[in-house]
Amino acid sequence: LLASAPTESALIVVFALLFFGWRWPRYGALLFVPGIVVFAVGLVGGPPLPRILFLVLGIPMVGVCLLLMASITAAQVVRRQDAASFTLGCAVTIVLTCWVHDMLSVFEIMTNERIFVSRLSYSAMLVAIGAGLTWRFARALNQVDSFASQLVTRVREAEERLKASFAREEERARAAALANERTRLMRDLHDGLGGQLVSIVALSERGHESSGITDAARAALKDLRLVIDSMDDIGGDLMLALGSWRERAAAQLRPHDVALGWHVATPQGLPLHPELRPWHVIQIVRILDEAVTNAVKHAQARHIVVTIETLDDGQGDGQENGRENGQGPRGMISVADDGKGFALSGNGEAGSAGQTARGLRNMRSRAARCGAVLDLASDSSGTRVRLQLPKTFPDSDAAATG
Repeated sequence: LLASAPTESALIVVFALLFFGWRWPRYGALLFVPGIVVFAVGLVGGPPLPRILFLVLGIPMVGVCLLLMASITAAQVVRRQDAASFTLGCAVTIVLTCWVHDMLSVFEIMTNERIFVSRLSYSAMLVAIGAGLTWRFARALNQVDSFASQLVTRVREAEERLKASFAREEERARAAALANERTRLMRDLHDGLGGQLVSIVALSERGHESSGITDAARAALKDLRLVIDSMDDIGGDLMLALGSWRERAAAQLRPHDVALGWHVATPQGLPLHPELRPWHVIQIVRILDEAVTNAVKHAQARHIVVTIETLDDGQGDGQENGRENGQGPRGMISVADDGKGFALSGNGEAGSAGQTARGLRNMRSRAARCGAVLDLASDSSGTRVRLQLPKTFPDSDAAATG
């Protein structure tokens, strides 16, 4: 019991140092030496010796610790000026006052006063310590809440910036896509309609008959309709575009008394291609136009049969899985006629170097641009053009021709 007073006083000083964030002094452990000495002597010595050591070491150490505590709290009250510092300062003042009162009574400076109140004043110190810790904990919670609200605000601001950046990138990508489509449309108009208009002007300047000019104008109108129809949103279903082409081809062949047969070999027709673009449709339709034109003008065919089918070489569970694994359905479009045919060279080109050979080269070039494979077979019984569509259409011409 006698050793508890200097030990508790030293622990109070340690608490103050840690509470206010001060660095522990090098010789701070010496504060516990008087309490340890009194306790050790009390274990081995008689009753008078611990009391003597308490009067010599314990009481002065309690006073020293209270003075250190008062100095630390006074410095913090001046520096911090917060509730915890003021509360501890008040408690230290109460305990120090009670200790001085008890010391005056012990040394009989105050007569007729034998009431010691230091032990009672320790309750004020415990209340102050609890209040300080509670205040520190509450302030930490407030700081956490404030930090959380700031973090939410910053996250919201970052999200808004990301949304704005995404919107700008999306707008930029949309503008780039529109520019690419505009460029392709201008090129298709230049390659098709531009050439037809030049022919019309040349025929009119040379004074040709109106029938030639009429045919050129009809060809220009047909090409213009082709470009316009290809811009329709078909949702990746090429069968819709082929249906429109069938009506135009039938109207084109009717004046020549050529029958157009239409055969869909598989129930699903052609597989869907979400990546299908208008310029893909233009290339495919122009390949079919060229095949039909060659059959009428050069092969002198009387019957033309268009066959549409899907060749499935995949082993997956679905179309998307087949595409990811490099296997899946491929569309196939065949145009066969009963014309007289023509001779083919070793590389599959037309043997003659005339307009037919140029037309076949154009067909192969268009097929390569959209990632398709063109196969040509011709003999005395007729000509067959097979267009094997890709599993996935390329995003650009460079991807197709690269």
